[in-house]
Amino acid sequence: MEKHKPVEISSGSFAFCRYFSALLLWLALLLKNQYILYFLIFAFIWAVIFRVKYSPFVLFYRYTIDLIFKSHKILVDEYDILFMHQLTLGIIIFGTFNIIFVNAIFGWIIISLFALLKTISALGYCPAAKLRRCITSRGACCNLNPTNQNK
Repeated sequence: MEKHKPVEISSGSFAFCRYFSALLLWLALLLKNQYILYFLIFAFIWAVIFRVKYSPFVLFYRYTIDLIFKSHKILVDEYDILFMHQLTLGIIIFGTFNIIFVNAIFGWIIISLFALLKTISALGYCPAAKLRRCITSRGACCNLNPTNQNK
């Protein structure tokens, strides 16, 4: 059974989180800067522990930009966002581990592919949420005949 937990955050902070994390990934890639990856690892560990409402980019936006440019509130699914944060954290750690210990070129290829995926996500289509829903619905999302999903 698929679990949902709606959480209210500002639309601006949600957009900022998506765009800023994608931008940081691209910056890390273009500058070949591991310290940006370390910062992202820290930020996503925080986000996994404290969840979307208190994730660092959402908090930063809430207490800075949102004070000047108010944005309306939206509902997001906490479990979808948590899954995305966990997946992001795992991929960034895997890429960083490869950069440091295995093969730097392979690690940067992982980061570049993930930056592309994160950009797609920032533009509004969230593959991680789709994947989570597919997993939790026991594959019903991939069913070609939607009328047979409950059988």
